[in-house]
Amino acid sequence: HLNQGGLRVWLRLKYGRLINAPNFARDVSSVGHWGNGDLELGISSLAQLKDAEPLIRQSFEGSGG
Repeated sequence: HLNQGGLRVWLRLKYGRLINAPNFARDVSSVGHWGNGDLELGISSLAQLKDAEPLIRQSFEGSGG
C-alpha cells in the first residue's frame, strides 16, 4: 500500500521467527490489519527498502512459517 509516508507492505512471515527484526517491522497477527500477512513493514526510506529486500524474498520463497 503506497501512502504519503512511504510504503506499507504485509508479508506472510511470522514476526516471532525473525532474527533481528528491523525497527520498521511490526507483528500484526493479533490486530486487525489490511493485507494478508502477519508481518507489516512500514518503509519510509531507500535504506529501509534495501533492508526489507531479504524479508520480501523470504516471503516469496515461502520459507517464513
